[in-house]
Amino acid sequence: LVKKFKIGLASLDDETLSKLINNSKLPDDAREKALTLFIERDGSSLNQYLAKLVSDKTDALALTALKSLSERDPESAIAISEKTIDSDNTSRAQKSWSILASIPSDKAAKFIASHLVKLKDANGISACAIELIAAAKTRKEPLVASALTAFEKAMKASDDPLARFNISLEGGNAKNGFSLFTSHPVGQCMRCHKANDDARSAGGDAGPNLAGIAKHHERRYLLESVVNPTAVVAPGFGITSLTFKNGGTLAGNLVEETPDHIDVATPDKLLRAKRSDVESFTPPISAMPPIGHLLKPEEIRDLVAWLASLTKEAKATKAAEPELVDPAKLPGAK
Repeated sequence: LVKKFKIGLASLDDETLSKLINNSKLPDDAREKALTLFIERDGSSLNQYLAKLVSDKTDALALTALKSLSERDPESAIAISEKTIDSDNTSRAQKSWSILASIPSDKAAKFIASHLVKLKDANGISACAIELIAAAKTRKEPLVASALTAFEKAMKASDDPLARFNISLEGGNAKNGFSLFTSHPVGQCMRCHKANDDARSAGGDAGPNLAGIAKHHERRYLLESVVNPTAVVAPGFGITSLTFKNGGTLAGNLVEETPDHIDVATPDKLLRAKRSDVESFTPPISAMPPIGHLLKPEEIRDLVAWLASLTKEAKATKAAEPELVDPAKLPGAK
């Protein structure tokens, strides 16, 4: 009601407002709003009160308290921010970087620079890498600028083909990643993929069903599948072109290759070509475009986190019987 109708609460006493803030049974946004009102009153013991709330179990409340404390008592906020950033609470640590970056202090600058060195040594892999880099870019200190430049140079010079994308390997939000899968206007993942154990579920069939992918591949593979999908092509989903000895041609998705035959899936049926009839065929190429340059680093990170959560396998379906190709009936046959 306070938020919706802009009701003034000047008559509400501090004790009652404090009870609302500390009532863990209330919704998080209600407690956060109560704290905002309490901060606006600027009481004499507000700093001590905020210092206690920064360790609250509710992220929104703790971060609101830390943000206010950074404006009122920067030195205390620096120490708390550093402790939060080095904690196991990834979400809170990520959000704390922007708070620390807003504090004009040499101590904060040294902390940022030291973590950039650690990030370089870790080849860019950290759950807070994106937030750390964003924080560093807001600072003017030569120490931070030098550390950031050294990190960027190291990533460019790395032999790791995924080095520039490693900042998106850890720390993503799977819920956000699912939203990107279903509705991102550029990625349009569902045009080609399903991610469900039900074959009738929403999504396309041009790419593999993603259900259960996390049981077979680690995060690095998942990251590479997003930013460089041609590196490893899933069986049955790489486009190939066969040229037969009589000049005929056939194109489709390469399903299986053996010494005796090559199976190719076309939009209508599964076809089998005798190896003895085939002159040559092209290596399978993924139809999925690399989208690493189309998405923000945090969007890639969320997609990887979502893919890493897909542990439920798709239901097995009966494989179609291949139809033998007659080379004489193919386009271009002599």
